Amino acid sequence: MPIALDENNTSFQINLREGITWSDGEKFTVDDVIFTIEALIAAEDELSEGVTLDNYVANCEKLDDYSMIINCDVPWSNITESLFFTNGFAIIPKHIYENEDIATFEDSNPVNLGAYKLVKRDQTSGTWSLWEKRDDWKNSAVGVISGEPNPKYILFQYYSTEETRTMALVNNDIDMLCNVTPEAYKVMTESSEYISAWSSEFPYGTFDDVCARGMKVACNNGAYSDANFRWALALAMDIQEVAITAFNGQLRVTPVALAPTKAMMDAYIKPMTDWLNDFKLDDGYAPFNPNYATELAAYLTSQGVEGLPTDEQKLIDLFGIGWWKYDTTEASALMEKAGFELVDGKWNYDGEPFQITILAPSGFEVQSERMATAVADQWRKFGLDVEVVNSDSSVYWGTFTTGYDGVYSNILGCGYFSTNLLSVFMNYKTDNIVELGTYDNGNNYRWGNSTVDALIAEMGTLDYNDTKNTELATQILKQMVIEMPCIPMYSSTMTLPTNSYYWTNYPTADNAYNGPWWWHTTFKYMLPEITSTGK
Repeated sequence: MPIALDENNTSFQINLREGITWSDGEKFTVDDVIFTIEALIAAEDELSEGVTLDNYVANCEKLDDYSMIINCDVPWSNITESLFFTNGFAIIPKHIYENEDIATFEDSNPVNLGAYKLVKRDQTSGTWSLWEKRDDWKNSAVGVISGEPNPKYILFQYYSTEETRTMALVNNDIDMLCNVTPEAYKVMTESSEYISAWSSEFPYGTFDDVCARGMKVACNNGAYSDANFRWALALAMDIQEVAITAFNGQLRVTPVALAPTKAMMDAYIKPMTDWLNDFKLDDGYAPFNPNYATELAAYLTSQGVEGLPTDEQKLIDLFGIGWWKYDTTEASALMEKAGFELVDGKWNYDGEPFQITILAPSGFEVQSERMATAVADQWRKFGLDVEVVNSDSSVYWGTFTTGYDGVYSNILGCGYFSTNLLSVFMNYKTDNIVELGTYDNGNNYRWGNSTVDALIAEMGTLDYNDTKNTELATQILKQMVIEMPCIPMYSSTMTLPTNSYYWTNYPTADNAYNGPWWWHTTFKYMLPEITSTGK
């Protein structure tokens, strides 16, 4: 952990573990860290990671090969999470990049600090890469912390369609998959005794992924700038029907802009229940429905789902504390308040039919892809003209940071690794709000207010573990409920099937030595635990 050197949390000493080397044998030192920070700041117009660094970092000082100081322009008490978790800060090797343009350099033989080195890859279409355990694995972070990984080789391979992936897992051609649909998982488990996921019972996957999903808009864009319209969109959505249509009800709802992991539920979401029950819109309407969990459980039970809890509190733990009422009458009143007019069953704005375009993933992030279709159906029933545009990852993420004249269906935010939420909220400052078509400086909601600015500033001055951080973050979450800058909906349900024909001891609910979401830097720490079956 960085060591704060002043009471205002503007200067920190960082000490690196000695003995770690890059996969080409070069020593890993603070020279790499300082070079990365300075290079990213210099390239902030091309690389988004540089923006946050430029907003906070004043300069870096080298003390010796394994110690350095980061001086900040403003308080930054959660510098560890901001650098290494929520903002995707990846350290690059100075000895390779120092004479290159880091924004354009295509490294054909990348090195890393992990226990494996890249030995072969598909240079035509990029559909696979082969990694071999380093002879000097002891000099990797994993080797030092967790010991020797068991597999000698790791092969990452892309399979185009879910049908193809499903058959590959059933045929023992794959050991682990990313997220799959409920239907595909059912086919897998019925076809092979070796396939399982986090839990053997409904909902099979885990709801504790650190990313929240929902509908995101640019709050400084036309009709979307009116909170009445954003609230109308929420109340025009039958969230239970969306959950069932999109993912067979295998979702935990969140009425606030947080991933409803167990930690966030306990620290923030559950303690806000009374406030949410009492909360009213400007016209006195109380929008919160605390009965979502029991209502969904009753429906699922009627459809033959077995093993659901009967205790109300356990149902809340499983499905969430509640969400907003489905009330098209109130939604219509809010639409009219926002300047909309219902003409022949269709909503008009400024005298013209209003169209919503939902940008959705195609072939990746399957939960968000399905969520977009389900939400579009709800809004069409309400009288809105809605089109879903499914885009591949390059198009989707290419438009993400410059803003979209419509609605995104995807991840609202990640990084809920601890109950200190400064690294998540610090981007919501009003001086980060930019117009559509301009890189968003981290504030992709393009929303904020003076109250939130003051709360963020105060959080930055507190010690990382100060309990007041939770109090201030809760006030920000309440502001986000009041103004609805996004429509938070669910946790990221992760049904991640594994095949134990060749390898076993994957993390599960009954063997939770790690989480199953292997892309969150956890896969490398699973490898010393995963063991061969001998086949």
